[in-house]
Amino acid sequence: MAEDNSSNDHNKRGRDSPVNSFLSTMTFASNSSGTRGGCDCDECYGAMGYTPQSIIDAIRRHKRQRHESGPIKRTQLRELVAREGQLSVWKFTMPVDAAPLIEYGASHRLVWIRYLPKSSALKTIGKGIVGSQDEERGRKELKSWKEGDVYLVPSNGGKAVAWIHGRPNTTTNNTKDEESKTSDNEATEDQTQNDDNTNSGSGHAIVYICKIPKDCLGNNNTTKQEDNEGNTMPWDEIVRTTCRSELQAMENGNHAEEANGMAYKKLPQESSRLLIDSLSKL
Repeated sequence: MAEDNSSNDHNKRGRDSPVNSFLSTMTFASNSSGTRGGCDCDECYGAMGYTPQSIIDAIRRHKRQRHESGPIKRTQLRELVAREGQLSVWKFTMPVDAAPLIEYGASHRLVWIRYLPKSSALKTIGKGIVGSQDEERGRKELKSWKEGDVYLVPSNGGKAVAWIHGRPNTTTNNTKDEESKTSDNEATEDQTQNDDNTNSGSGHAIVYICKIPKDCLGNNNTTKQEDNEGNTMPWDEIVRTTCRSELQAMENGNHAEEANGMAYKKLPQESSRLLIDSLSKL
């Protein structure tokens, strides 16, 4: 008997529809896997257990209304770069003012800002439903976050975490409006083009994020990034030891900062160099 593909075609159209594509920007509210949604970010499954279905439904309705009543904004792109056991490295491509990919802070994070246009800034999400007026007004610019820096963002216990690539707050409103229109009109532009724009001062921000589950640090107290013979360790060991070392420094009150409830710490130059060298080879 010939296979009936009509049902499969219908399901595929549903998955690829603009609404589902737009909803997927909030990872735990996507329709990709079951009633409560699914995601490849490693953390949503645990966080969903604490998120009431009514809240997930409200977020879906809110995002659907925004999609139907306004222009479609392009979204950030997340790609898995490497994985070793529970450790993982992700590459985020962030167009200007793109809708953020919402994850959960169940894991510690090492955030490497690989490329950030000179006229841009990274911001944290505000409080409330992401995309709402209150949340967007509450976004805070991370003025100290610059290209080439690496930051430790410790686990926040599973609360939402995300970053936005935008213009500095000193930009005039007229300039913001024009840039927002341009961003919306270019919503279909290839989000990976930024690798060719790293010398132009424009394009998408590129951020690498290492995710280190809290139970993955182990009991080893070493913070060395090289072995006894001076050889560089594998990338996963460098990530683990760097995270362990910077957490210890943060607990000792060493240069810890905070923005919108997100704690973070800039890594010293030597630790950043070894980590960046390791990630660049992946």
